[in-house]
Formats: sequence, structure tokens, C-alpha cells
Amino acid sequence: MYQRFFDIKYVIIFFFIYYGILSSFGYGNDGDTYLMLKAGQNYLINSDYQPSRFQGSLIPELIISATSLIGGHYLSNLISVILGVGTLYIFHLLLSKMFKKKETTLIILIVGFNPYFVIASSTSIDYIYSLFFIFLGSLLLFKNFRIIAAISFALALSSRLSNAMLVGLVYLYFILPTVKTDKNKFFILFLSGLFSLILTLALYIPAYTSAGNTLSFLSYAIGDWSASQYVARFIYKNIALFGMITSIFIYLSFFYYITTQKIHTDHSKLFYFAVCAFIIEEALFLKIPLEISYLLPAVFLLLPLYIHVTKSSFFGYILLFLSIFYNFINIDFLKMEYTMENPKATDMKEATGAKIGLFIKQGAVYNDIKTRKASQDEYFNTNHLPIMKVN
Repeated sequence: MYQRFFDIKYVIIFFFIYYGILSSFGYGNDGDTYLMLKAGQNYLINSDYQPSRFQGSLIPELIISATSLIGGHYLSNLISVILGVGTLYIFHLLLSKMFKKKETTLIILIVGFNPYFVIASSTSIDYIYSLFFIFLGSLLLFKNFRIIAAISFALALSSRLSNAMLVGLVYLYFILPTVKTDKNKFFILFLSGLFSLILTLALYIPAYTSAGNTLSFLSYAIGDWSASQYVARFIYKNIALFGMITSIFIYLSFFYYITTQKIHTDHSKLFYFAVCAFIIEEALFLKIPLEISYLLPAVFLLLPLYIHVTKSSFFGYILLFLSIFYNFINIDFLKMEYTMENPKATDMKEATGAKIGLFIKQGAVYNDIKTRKASQDEYFNTNHLPIMKVN
């Protein structure tokens, strides 16, 4: 029984069932889901493409909308479930190059139970599409399938352009060691990156056209916040990514090991890649501190770094317990105050202040599934879904 706990097959089967059950509750709470449904359905039914947001996310828009027209949220969310467990499995293959079997599976369990990854893997949203294709592209580069990897990275960037720097860093990881040692491999990798860039640009032609053949589609919406508000959002949302207790545990123990122990690594290149990628992700989020799910790539970077630095399976088990706990119960130090007491899903819920204390709230996953049906009804009504054919 103990061995089965660390068997990746059983872990993947478990998460497929867990995400699958959660996927039955509705499309999701994120308003962007319904904008993607509207954009994709309108494109498929009326051949009129208007991006869901500024640059849109063409591939998820089309897949989510096509599957929704066939099988509603059940089929649309099933694709997210498959991509979610696929991401975990590919991540497991990549981690196995650096960690032992037990450590690798433990990291997969902690990541798989992160509430925001759970939500992304059980709702119709674009985060999981980009993550899946980034990890698939990385695995393909490791296996020297460079052309297919280029296609995968292009699909990742057509899903979320905000991950462009991460994809670029992956290519640098493979290209830099070949600059002086293997000119032929360097040239092939360079062509792979160039091919991926060309494909990405091609996939954004519809967004470019809809913007009147201008680059205005590269804009993004951001609040009119002061510098202190930017920093406050950045800190709070980083804490909310794992939950208050888990975040305190991670960063305090991380700090202790870094300052008191000499860090040895047999995989220095991978280690420093993860550190650089994590810093880049955090810097990007500091510039655009919007949705907590923007930080999902950081989950895949921070947790392996944590296990690698602490070299403690015991700490890993604590993190696993806290991650599962956070799915259903959230112990927080802030209680947000809004402009209205009971805002609807479609209302602008800009916080006007916060109370500091110790608050026991519903966990992120529990709160998400509890409100999905109401959100779906409101957003369907607001966005006039499903889209009807225009004669």
C-alpha cells in the first residue's frame, strides 16, 4: 500500500478522478472563461473573431468553445482535466532527471493539490493549456524532437502570451551550452526557436486583424493603483497562492536552510534555471499583480527548489497535508472589504479595504465549486451564451 502511494500511475489516476468530479460543477467562476466561450463560439458559428481579451487566447478559445457546443461544460472541462493530469505526468518525467522516485512523486502530489492548479485543471480556463504545452515542449526538447517542441511552445504562447519569457528561458537553457561546444546543435535549436516564434506570430494574426491591423491588441487592463497597492497585491496574492500557513512554513524553513546550511547540488544548471525562472515569474507578477493563477508557473518552480534545498521528505509531507487542507479550509490574516456586501459574480469586486486578524474561511477549491453554478448562470445571461448564428 505504501509503495502504491508513490506509484505515479495511481497518483495520476487519483488526480484524474478528483479533477473529474470537480469538473462536473460548471464551467468555472472566472469571467474570462465566458469571454472565451463567447469569442470562440462566435468565431466558429459566425466566422467573426473578436478576442476574449486584448490579445485573446486563440487555441483555448477554439477548443473550449468547440467542446462546449458538443458536450457543454462536461466535455469542455474534461479537456482541462486531461491537460491537468498530463501536465503532472510530464512534470514527473522532467523531475525524475533530478530527484529520486519518492521525492518526485511527493512534489507531484503537493503541486497536484495546490488549489489554484486544481481549479485550473477542473474548469474551462486557459492557464492549464499554456502550462501543458510548455512542459510538453520542454520534454520534447530533452528528447531532441525540436520541431514538434517548437509547435508545442507556439501553442503555449497562443494560450497565454504572458509566458513568453518562460519559453525564452527554456530555449536559453538548451542553447547556451551548445554555443562553443556544438555549432550544429546550436543552429538546430536556434531554428527551432525561430520556427516557434513564427508560428506564434501566425497564431496572433486573427487578434492583429481584429485590432485593425495594429499592435493595440498587445495592451492589457490594469488597475489605477499606487506603488504601495501594487506591492500589497503582490505580497498578498503570493501568500494566497499556497495559503497563509503554508507560505509561512515554506519561506521560513527555506530561509533557515539557505542561511544556515551549505547548499550542495548535483544539478547546478537545472537549479539555477529554476531560480532564474522563478525570479522572472515574480518580477512579471509584480508588474501585473492581477489573478493569483498568473503565479501557477511559480508553483512548479518553487516546490522542487524547496525539496532540493531542504532535502527533507518530512517537510514535504507537511506541505502535502497543508495543501490538501487549503483545498477546503483557509486560515487567513486579512478579510477584504468590498464596495458592496454581496456582489454578484459579474459585479466589479474591487476591494476598498481590509481587516487584519485571524479569519477562518472556506478553502479555495470548496469556495470555487460552491459558487460555480450561480456564476455560470449570471455570466451566461450577461454574455448572451450560447452564441446564436447571425443571418
